[in-house]
Amino acid sequence: MKSFCSSIRPGAAAAVSILGCLCLAAQSVIPAHMSNTVFVTTAMEKERVQVGESPKVFVTIKNLTDHAIYVGGCDSVRFYVQGEKGEPPTTRIERDFTGRLNPGEAPLPCTAVVIQQINPGGSYTSSAELKYFYDLSLPGKYAVYVEVTSPEGWLRTDPVQFEILAKGPTPQKDSH
Repeated sequence: MKSFCSSIRPGAAAAVSILGCLCLAAQSVIPAHMSNTVFVTTAMEKERVQVGESPKVFVTIKNLTDHAIYVGGCDSVRFYVQGEKGEPPTTRIERDFTGRLNPGEAPLPCTAVVIQQINPGGSYTSSAELKYFYDLSLPGKYAVYVEVTSPEGWLRTDPVQFEILAKGPTPQKDSH
């Protein structure tokens, strides 16, 4: 049987080995606040956005160790959104990031491997526009949580809330 570590896409294997993470697919997901190596938080740029705008989530990773750590690379972060009616439709990118490909879909090539060093006590913040992961074209209340890799396995953040607002009527010009 082929192990997960031997089936990682080119580029991703380098990122995983640089991170010092072991075979993460077989590891369980643990709450981020239980980590002894990093402190991971998420925050929304705006709590409310109009339909057609992309909600942006910020992910901050703080190094709690006494040595530099490296984060990033392919397959190192996963985004999950839940709405009032469950999970919204996913994009091809979301399905690839989370390993939930539809039948006949092949993994996307890893083209943007960015490894960030975080010194002891330091932190790094990155952001992602959720429109690249989900179809968020319907108004409603949503929550997003993020999973990131660490030497301990996948760490899951607490969910943060956001709302997609319906566009209001377009103001009419006064003809007088």
